[in-house]
Amino acid sequence: MNERFYQFIWQHKLFKSNDLTTLEGNKVEIIHPGYYNPHSGPDFMEAKIRIDETLWIGCVEIHVNSGDWYQHNHHKDKAYNNVILHVVASGNKQAIDSNSRNIPTLVISPEKRIALNYTILLNQKKWIPCEDIFPQIDQFRKIFWVDALATERLQQKSERLSRLFKEVNHNFDELFYRLLSQNFGFRVNSQPFEQLARITPLHIIRRICGNPMSIEALLLGQASLLSKLPSDEFTNNLRKEYQYLKHRFNLSQSSITEWKFARVRPQNSPILRVVQLAALLAKQPDFTGIAISTDRLETIKELLKNPVSNYWKEYFSFGNTRLKPLGALGNDAINGILINTVVPFVFFYGLHHDNQSLKNKAIEWLESIEAEDNSISKGWRRLGAEVLNARQSQAYIQLKNEYCDKSRCLDCQIGNVIIRDSELF
Repeated sequence: MNERFYQFIWQHKLFKSNDLTTLEGNKVEIIHPGYYNPHSGPDFMEAKIRIDETLWIGCVEIHVNSGDWYQHNHHKDKAYNNVILHVVASGNKQAIDSNSRNIPTLVISPEKRIALNYTILLNQKKWIPCEDIFPQIDQFRKIFWVDALATERLQQKSERLSRLFKEVNHNFDELFYRLLSQNFGFRVNSQPFEQLARITPLHIIRRICGNPMSIEALLLGQASLLSKLPSDEFTNNLRKEYQYLKHRFNLSQSSITEWKFARVRPQNSPILRVVQLAALLAKQPDFTGIAISTDRLETIKELLKNPVSNYWKEYFSFGNTRLKPLGALGNDAINGILINTVVPFVFFYGLHHDNQSLKNKAIEWLESIEAEDNSISKGWRRLGAEVLNARQSQAYIQLKNEYCDKSRCLDCQIGNVIIRDSELF
């Protein structure tokens, strides 16, 4: 068993608790196990432990073996000087802190059924460890956990946005532009789209926003995609315009060679997506203010439906493949941008400004968007999960990627029930 397992059984008191005594022979009474600390420092904070007749309030540290205290160098770390109890699964080595103070050590053993349930879960080789049991879990518990996971996913996305926010010198407009550009790549081409936004700052686009053709030329040129266009009057003008803009703004064109065309649907061609992004930026370069100020998600959707210029509407041929006329983004593409760009940005903005109403708006918007129809959503539906809107689909993506795939059953509220209920196996 790993250390996290023993943290779990300590937290929930799922161990043999009769006549607990320390290695030194002192009687132990657990009044409160403390609050689990997933960050650096002791494992549990504010524990209340009575040892013999003395009540102690402080931290508890958990290890599999008593010698791990020294392997982890806790005896040299002042952060562990407030540990009042060292809890282990085995060993008889006495722990001391950096002041050479002896720390009482308690050996615990998990209840047999708990260890068995956890072992069975870890050894499952199915789509999720609890695949056979998941349909039996109380629906109310699933709903409660899904609500928490949806918020957790937004918070996780906010952590990434926080790093990007620093990179763009705390400029919310540039942050939104970077995020929007990346998500126009729709995973397959997200990295080259992100690179395109890096080498083509928003302030330059704003200076030419009155000319849609100029923005098309700028983005296609910076993306190194102009050479892939057929040669006709319109595209030749795009090339000339790009050379002018490149000189005017002293642009340093980095060669973006990672564009993926193979096994990409024609309507998801990076060329077409760049053109659609250009059309959106030409119409509304100040998307940030609208996303924050409006309460109507339909307002955002209408902006994303913005049509492209006439050339692209009529036809577009790539190589020997004639594509259908290119119009505005489709419904699935719009929903993807709402889920992965607009909602996380509004949530992050609210988080940054300590504005709960904005965070609530982001969550409400997520509930009003159709659920994603991907392999993860289909997998959960197969197991009887209710995936009716984007908040639920995002939550189940979080559950699959961050818990099931990483065997974090101990941290999952559904896994908790399964491990603690002996009748499920």
